Amino acid sequence: MSEGKDYHYYVIKNGNFIGKFEGMYQNSSDIPWPQDETANGIFTDIDLIILKHFQKQEDFQMICEIGCGMGYVADRINRELVNIDVTGFDISATDVEKAQTMFLNINFEVFDIIKNGTFTLANRQEGILAAF
Repeated sequence: MSEGKDYHYYVIKNGNFIGKFEGMYQNSSDIPWPQDETANGIFTDIDLIILKHFQKQEDFQMICEIGCGMGYVADRINRELVNIDVTGFDISATDVEKAQTMFLNINFEVFDIIKNGTFTLANRQEGILAAF
């Protein structure tokens, strides 16, 4: 993989945080970020078991995934939890556009948690913030 295509070139290089997520998604023709490839892996399976357990206990109706990437995990949450409203936030506008195109029934928004720090949910429902 060429330097410009490897996610390390944009995210963490030589042990230093780079944080150029927008460039990573703009310069990739496939799935550049490992989190997007693991949406059907064992760790997401475990996360979903935990979320289902807490949903039964707490009866929340909303999950916000911070750093949603191309939306694969948000889509899986949306498919596997019942009566849930999923919103995905990511720093990359290119990524959010790709996710919104692929997963029409999920809301995706551009948000830079490092720059902006906090955000307010419009409808203020009880929910869970999740980062996978």
